[in-house]
Amino acid sequence: MTKKKTDHDDSADLRKRAEEALRQAEENFRRSLDESPLGMRIVSADGETLYANRAILDIYGYAGFEELKTTPIKKRYTPESYAEFQIRLEKRRRGEYLPSKYEVSIVRKNGEVRHLQVFRKETFWNGEAQYQVLYDDITERKRAEEALRESEERYRRLVETAPEVIYNLSAEDGTITLLNPAFERITGWSRAEWLGKPFMPLVHPDDLTLAMETFQQVSRGEATPPYELRILSKSGEYFIGEFTSFPHIEKRKVIGEFGIARDITERKKAEKEIQNLAKFPSENPNPVLRIARDGLLLYVNEAGVRQLADLHLQVGRATPPMLREVVFQVMENGSAQVLDLEHRERAYSFFVAPVVDAGYADLYGLDITERKRAEAELIEREGFNFALFEYNPIQTVVVDLEGKVIKFNLAKKKSGDRLPNIGDTMYKD
Repeated sequence: MTKKKTDHDDSADLRKRAEEALRQAEENFRRSLDESPLGMRIVSADGETLYANRAILDIYGYAGFEELKTTPIKKRYTPESYAEFQIRLEKRRRGEYLPSKYEVSIVRKNGEVRHLQVFRKETFWNGEAQYQVLYDDITERKRAEEALRESEERYRRLVETAPEVIYNLSAEDGTITLLNPAFERITGWSRAEWLGKPFMPLVHPDDLTLAMETFQQVSRGEATPPYELRILSKSGEYFIGEFTSFPHIEKRKVIGEFGIARDITERKKAEKEIQNLAKFPSENPNPVLRIARDGLLLYVNEAGVRQLADLHLQVGRATPPMLREVVFQVMENGSAQVLDLEHRERAYSFFVAPVVDAGYADLYGLDITERKRAEAELIEREGFNFALFEYNPIQTVVVDLEGKVIKFNLAKKKSGDRLPNIGDTMYKD
């Protein structure tokens, strides 16, 4: 009798311990839900909300659980997400497969739209099989992705509409990997004829050494000053290109050369024309000056007097400082220079040629006003794109397709939030 009583007491004690352990486990589970930084709901098979933690209430902007339950589902979703919700609900009723992870767009109490990543799985709640739904607010990531897409679209438009040739070369063998439409307009070749082929046959044989030297320099990650190459057109003629090239870097590795080539054939012809016209300075329609080493004006033609009237040029008197300085420089180094000068809303380019033995320099001017205006318009367009990003009041972080930070704007810098480091990975699947 005593043994049976003892066994009964032991059994009751074990049951109490098991019930207490279960209660403690449920309490710990509920506490973990309450304290989770992720939004969380427990829902029944038909979608009834049985529990919601503080995080999901904050995401929606609701004061409490009852406000969430009493707000119509249709009001909590954007129209697009509500339509997707109805499709998911119908598929669940038919027992069809649905992915456990998906995205929704919700409408907060104040009308703000937020984007959430949702993960749904089965769980037990109060001893019954229910569903646990986790919500991760990915709004900032979506905005960053959208900003990246917009930036890439702006870049694509800039490349496609640029008047200069924009190209990429592979660092391995000089294969052409990118050409914009300007290549076709300037050279007459179609892009398909050269994409995937080495660039060398396009370069004039006499310029190939320079082309290879700059290509190897850029492939080592080094910067190069602008340089000129003669490039073969489809007609068989060569045009003169002014090249600016940079290392194309991905993941801290140089993978090629990114460059811009401007057709300066006409400019070169104009410079040659200036030299030819200089043979007849008195008949030259552009300014022609001769200035001594000490800065005294020795000669100025009628066009120079007329077009540069505000400089008060007089033979035998000192020239303005900018002219004296460039003459001094070319006389010192013995090589010609180009001086750009703005005067009376016109822009001039002076080819300054020293005649060292004679102690003077000749200056041959050419009106380049229209070219300057075109360049200014291009700079203004590029500056607008930069300002649009940098001074956007919305905090913007741009990441690449791997989630690594490329840059962030001024609003992000002033937000007070911890700033990411360039190259940090912000988002992972």
